Amino acid sequence: MKNAGAASRQRAYAFSLTSADIFKGLGLWPQIGPHICHFDKVQLSDGDYGRVVQFLPTDLGTDAVYYGAEHGVLMAALQGAIAAAPNIHYLCSASLGATFSLPTIFMIP
Repeated sequence: MKNAGAASRQRAYAFSLTSADIFKGLGLWPQIGPHICHFDKVQLSDGDYGRVVQFLPTDLGTDAVYYGAEHGVLMAALQGAIAAAPNIHYLCSASLGATFSLPTIFMIP
């Protein structure tokens, strides 16, 4: 599978406990878990409301309120699961060689 470009992007993602449950359900947590960071506090605020709502792990009975992971960690786990799945068949790869713009046409009645 040729997805080295996608896996090498320099990005990071914050994801919720529910997203973590999805990764766990897919059996990917052993690959992802050791490489993530835990958010131990999240503060929410609104421009029209002067107060801040704070969430802590003790509020949820968990080790974190949110997680963070690098793009490559998530992509490697997801791409590995796809490659190992017996019911997913990778037929061909595609790449974009060039782009172009079409002229804008205005219709005046």
